[in-house]
Amino acid sequence: MMKRKRSKSARPTSFLSKTFDLLGLHEFQEIVSWSDDGKSFIIKNQGDFANQVLPLYFKHKNLASFIRQLNMYDFHKIRDSGDEHIFSHPYFVKGKKSLLGQIHRKTSEFYPPPIPRIVQQASEPLIEKCQALEASQIELQNTIDTLEKKYRETCEMNQRLVVELLNAREREERLNQILYRTSIYSSFFNMI
Repeated sequence: MMKRKRSKSARPTSFLSKTFDLLGLHEFQEIVSWSDDGKSFIIKNQGDFANQVLPLYFKHKNLASFIRQLNMYDFHKIRDSGDEHIFSHPYFVKGKKSLLGQIHRKTSEFYPPPIPRIVQQASEPLIEKCQALEASQIELQNTIDTLEKKYRETCEMNQRLVVELLNAREREERLNQILYRTSIYSSFFNMI
């Protein structure tokens, strides 16, 4: 993969600037925010992000498109944490907007040349289907993540129940021993 050389004082793209700026707004902190260390950002609520934030800043509601843009700028997704998506880039750091000029769109000899408008119009239904599939894939991944979380919680609960069951059995055994001893003493004293 080849990357274009740009000067260090390159002006950041609108996409990068808008993304950086919206992370500083307090009104969206419950939806999207910087991580505690400021080296990544977290989309905490994907639905609200797509429906409330994207239309204001990017004039669409397509989360998959936003993520595709991040990938084009070489952002890396840190493993999902439940319903949250976490993204990072070495030059996308809280409080250091001047570093945005260091982030460049990936270019490659393998990327296809621009598609003529006539071909684009013919392929729009296919593109829409692909976007719908991507949205479904994201939704399915979110469902899988939620189910995995519930599975882990269920396993932990089962382990706690097993421990409680073993403790109850031990208590029952001790009570049985006490009752047995009591009945022996009782029989002995009744004989006397």
